[in-house]
Amino acid sequence: MSIAERKTREHQSRIKLIKRSASVMFEKKGFEAAKMMEEIAERAEISKATIYKYFKSKNKQKRSLLRSDAGTFCATEQGSS
Repeated sequence: MSIAERKTREHQSRIKLIKRSASVMFEKKGFEAAKMMEEIAERAEISKATIYKYFKSKNKQKRSLLRSDAGTFCATEQGSS
């Protein structure tokens, strides 16, 4: 595996970790919770700066989660037809 492939895999893995952590926090506390990014970072065991490297704002993170959840829902619905 090349360095570029490893970095791509790590990048994708980090995004999945952030999304999973955010999803849990949004479900527990709602999107508008005041210290949400700090709590997501703590849950994912990364810094808040790392989250902002991948998602420029909480709104972008939410939109990304909604897109991926919608894609998962559509794939599940198509598979059950």
